[in-house]
Amino acid sequence: MRTEGIDIIADLPVSDDAITAATELRPDAAIVDVTPEDERALTLARRLLAIQRPPTVLLTSSTSRSVLGTMLEGFPFIAKADLCSSEILTAIRADQHTGGTSH
Repeated sequence: MRTEGIDIIADLPVSDDAITAATELRPDAAIVDVTPEDERALTLARRLLAIQRPPTVLLTSSTSRSVLGTMLEGFPFIAKADLCSSEILTAIRADQHTGGTSH
């Protein structure tokens, strides 16, 4: 994605490290990988929204939106197969236009 105009500033597992990095680095977006079997990713997504000056939180998965269903909780979602800079930038702009992801 670097060649597509997006810089990846951290690639972190679901953990407190991601919260610390988001707080210190202040990225425009945080992409969180979710699976139906693991609630930790959604917990991380909610925690990211709670930090001061939160990033746009985007969820991604190899699992389809229809299978994930209500688990997405209204977060912007981009399927891994469609994950590219234009989709990410579109989601960031939409989130900024609406004043941020509201939950």
